[in-house]
Order: sequence, then C-alpha cells, then structure tokens
Amino acid sequence: MEEQLTLFELEEEKTQQQKVVNVASVPHRSPFRYPGGKTWLIPVVRKWMKQGPVPKELCEPFAGGGIVGYEHTTN
Repeated sequence: MEEQLTLFELEEEKTQQQKVVNVASVPHRSPFRYPGGKTWLIPVVRKWMKQGPVPKELCEPFAGGGIVGYEHTTN
C-alpha cells in the first residue's frame, strides 16, 4: 500500500529536523573588498560599453542591486 501523506508533521519527524541557520551569522567571503558597493564601477563600465556596439543582452554576474543593468537602461 502507498504511504499516506499527512497535513501535519508527526512527533518523530519534528525531532529529526535540523536547526534553522541564521545566514547573517555565517561569515561571507568575497573577492571584493566587501560584498556590495559596486557603484564605483559604473564609470568603468560606461567607458567599456561605449567601445563596442550596444549589447542586446546584459548579464550581471554580481547582480545584487542591479546597478550596472539599471545604469545601462537609463543611458
């Protein structure tokens, strides 16, 4: 017979659950000086993008706040 699904957790399942980890307490490693704050890069990106044809697509590997994509669409 198939296993029956339940709407509520069984007591034995509750004890087997792992504790929730607060990601703010886990140290972050970044290749940059600190995570975030890439706005200083905008003048460099502007100059680089003016050297060639306007791209049809823009992929941001470090999207975060999306400042490069936003800047590209407003200029």
